Amino acid sequence: MSGARENRHWAHIGESTFLFGIATLYWVHRLLGRRCFTFVLRPVVLFYWLARPGLRANSLQYLQRIEAATGALGHTADWRDGCRHVTLFAETMLDKLLAVSGRYHFKSVKMIGREALRPGCLIVTAHLGCLELCRTMGDRFGGKKLNILVHTRHAEKFNSILKRLNPNNAMRLIEVSEINPMTMVMLAEKIDEG
Repeated sequence: MSGARENRHWAHIGESTFLFGIATLYWVHRLLGRRCFTFVLRPVVLFYWLARPGLRANSLQYLQRIEAATGALGHTADWRDGCRHVTLFAETMLDKLLAVSGRYHFKSVKMIGREALRPGCLIVTAHLGCLELCRTMGDRFGGKKLNILVHTRHAEKFNSILKRLNPNNAMRLIEVSEINPMTMVMLAEKIDEG
């Protein structure tokens, strides 16, 4: 039974956020910097990699699809690639926390194609992307409105951390666990609002 539970699609896997652990890692970064954060993060990632067979399966499946479609890895995805994938995901979580709290080093971000952004455009990102950084940069550089469509049912605890870091954050997250006619009407309204 646990094997079937672990092999579900990632969107149906419950959140395993450990709030104290995330807070601790955030403060390690604040006090000691990115290098120490990365050093402390590695055993955490290894623990999750070993303890969550569903995580391993979903990560490897994703990487195999990427390799088949693009050849980006240059080889068949293996456990090392999966560990790197999960590590990047965890590092992106730190970037989300830093962006929302206003502590991200924005000078290190290179913006290419910003002039193509106009009302009604669609930006597609993934967990390795940082929509919180996009949102913060949109506010800082040009007042761009972003309405962000997300599947957040598996990240409610993590989102509560983001809210605590910046209660005034006006990020417009729109839960879309499924796309239906109501979703389309709402999106049309958002486009009309600019």
